[in-house]
Amino acid sequence: MIRQIADFARSQGAPWLSLWVYGSNTAARRLYEQAGFRDFGQRAAAEDSTGVCLRMRLDL
Repeated sequence: MIRQIADFARSQGAPWLSLWVYGSNTAARRLYEQAGFRDFGQRAAAEDSTGVCLRMRLDL
């Protein structure tokens, strides 16, 4: 599904995709990294046990 979304975004001229993921969600982070997403920034997330929410980006 990630590849399909990336392909569609690319076909529409998008230069990149980004998303936010909680620092504690290691399974999701691993999935996104395997799809080519890289850490791009972070913000505080008091509701998460790590205290951070990571921004990830996939360059198209």
